[in-house]
Amino acid sequence: VTWAGHSFGAASIVQFVKSVFWRQAIPDLKGTKHEHNPDWKPLYSPEANSSLSKQITARSPIVLLDLWTMPLCSSPSTKWLWEKPLPCWAAEKEAGRSNVLAIMSEAFYNWSVVLQRTKSLLSEEPKRETVAIEGVDDRLPRFFYAPKTAHLSQSDFGCLFPWIGRRFLNAENPERTILLNVRAVLQLFRERGVHVEPFREDLKVGGKDNIGNDEGILATDGSVEGWIPLSVHE
Repeated sequence: VTWAGHSFGAASIVQFVKSVFWRQAIPDLKGTKHEHNPDWKPLYSPEANSSLSKQITARSPIVLLDLWTMPLCSSPSTKWLWEKPLPCWAAEKEAGRSNVLAIMSEAFYNWSVVLQRTKSLLSEEPKRETVAIEGVDDRLPRFFYAPKTAHLSQSDFGCLFPWIGRRFLNAENPERTILLNVRAVLQLFRERGVHVEPFREDLKVGGKDNIGNDEGILATDGSVEGWIPLSVHE
C-alpha cells in the first residue's frame, strides 16, 4: 500500500501513518488533567493485529505533495506525534534508498516557515527547530521542487486552465510539472518492487534524452531540467 496526499491531504497522511506506526508510543493520560479531554484522545488507535497495522511499515512508500505543515505542530495535544519521525527512520540503515518522496511547488518553497517545518518533519528529529548536518543516510527522504509552479500545480488544474495559472499564479509548463511529479512517484514505486511500465516520452537528464528510464529523476545532482533537489539538512 502506498500512502500519498496533497496539501492538507499530505498532512492527514502524515498524522495517520505516524499514529498507526507509533501506536505503542501513545501517551498514557490516565490520572492527568487531560484524561477526559476529547482533544487529547489519539487520532487513531488500531489493534496491533489488524491488517491495517501490518500495511504501514518502515518501508511503506509515502508521497507528500506540497505538505501543509501548519496543523501538524500547532496543537499541544499532538505534540508527541509531531516529535516522532516518519516510519522510514525506523528501518535499518542498510535497508536501501528511502521510501519517502516529498515534492514542493515554488510557492511553498518560498514560504520559509513551511519549508523549514517540512525539513524538520522529514528529518530524523522533527522536534529540532533546525536540522543539523549529519552523515549520509539512505533513509533520508527524497525532496524536490519545480521552479515556476504554484500550489495547484500538483493537481491537473494547471493543465485544464493554463492561462489562469500563468496569469494569476505565475505557474508555467503545467504538463511538464505533472510529468515530473508522476515519473518521480513511479520511480519510487519501482524501487519498492512495484512493476511499472517505462515511459516513452523523453525526459531531459544531464542534457540528454533519457528515454524509458526514470532512475535519474530521483538523483540529487540537479541533472534533470526544471527539477531541483532540496536538502533536509541545513
